[in-house]
Amino acid sequence: MSRSPSAVDQQDRAFRDCMGTFPTGVTVVTARHGDDAAGMTVNSFTSVSLDPMRVLVCLAHGSRTLAAVRDTERLTISVLANGQEETALAFARPHVPFPWEHVHQERAGFLPVVGAVAVLRCDVDTRMEVGDHDVVVGAVHGFEAGDEEPLAFCRGTFGAFVSEQAPQVARSAS
Repeated sequence: MSRSPSAVDQQDRAFRDCMGTFPTGVTVVTARHGDDAAGMTVNSFTSVSLDPMRVLVCLAHGSRTLAAVRDTERLTISVLANGQEETALAFARPHVPFPWEHVHQERAGFLPVVGAVAVLRCDVDTRMEVGDHDVVVGAVHGFEAGDEEPLAFCRGTFGAFVSEQAPQVARSAS
């Protein structure tokens, strides 16, 4: 028995809302695509391995960014800094021209976001289709990180990470 389209839409929305309760950082994934470029805002990003250095992103099927990554087998991942909400939104719009004003064009073809708190330059190590996304594992061959606070995202809202010092737990002398 199949569900009605409205029931599917409701379940999709409920699942998105459930996943939205998990706070994440905000990244922008960019890749060259011939003479043009593609990029998208991504919050499904994580480190996979320290040795060798590997990171993972999930890119939506049908996106120009996934097409560019498949074509070039390389990508740039920029971790956005607090205050870069406008940049995140510029890359979240799927059918607009590439926002060149937000990136620096490097000679090797990488496109890091200007002002990002961290940048990782990767070649594709592994890519596999899972549902409506490709899971892309990047082999990191260049990176840098700054001291700025990262941009956060939770429940459809941008925010900032607030560091709170946990009280010291007294150790008993035994």
